[in-house]
Amino acid sequence: MALSLSLTPVSPASFTESTLTDLFALSLDLINTLPSRTSPPPAPSTRISWSPGKSDAETKLWKATVEKEPWIARVTDVADIAYDELRRRLVTEKSATEKAALLGEKDEIEIVSQKLTFGEMTTYDVHKLLHIQAFSAREFLEAIICKEFPEQDGQKKQCVIVSLPREGQIKDASHAHGVYVSVDVIRDLGDGKSEVIMACCSDARGNIPRWVQNMAMAAQILADGQKFFKYMRGHPQAKENGSSA
Repeated sequence: MALSLSLTPVSPASFTESTLTDLFALSLDLINTLPSRTSPPPAPSTRISWSPGKSDAETKLWKATVEKEPWIARVTDVADIAYDELRRRLVTEKSATEKAALLGEKDEIEIVSQKLTFGEMTTYDVHKLLHIQAFSAREFLEAIICKEFPEQDGQKKQCVIVSLPREGQIKDASHAHGVYVSVDVIRDLGDGKSEVIMACCSDARGNIPRWVQNMAMAAQILADGQKFFKYMRGHPQAKENGSSA
């Protein structure tokens, strides 16, 4: 069965070399629809109408409706953090970095399993427990798939991380079962410069109405990016042998 960038939970049993290859192609096609890119990528086969959102000095936000769902994208040109460092933090040490930079004291993130799939693709099953202010706690079950694409045919080296909602039962039935889909891309622009792109769609469910989530989503995505890069610049010497994702 083909995989898609949707909020419908998937089974890791559906991961094959063919379905994952198609998923990465679909993910890059989505990312390549974003306008105003540094060193523009190949023209996508998909047409998505993105509108600009709130931005800061190094990050541009974009909004679009994709398959009737609201998506937010964040494009950041990073002049002072090299590609290899970003890749390590967003792949090898993804969970540890996310926990330190973005999550609260009560929040949890656990790698349920990790394996190398088809030689060049790494997959992770991840469980998250998040607390959102006065609302009930939320659990997220995620399947995260990572692949690095070498520089070829004039295109920059890049690493792609896709997160899909995973089938399964949450640990506490009193918690809301949220769902989240995202695509992260790190591109090596050379001379120590990088481009970091993230596009996502989510539904926290529970007692937070979807329209309230949609209103708050853009500001949260921008703030998370600011926190992440602030953390990166304040902690430049991470261990090389981290095993989190």
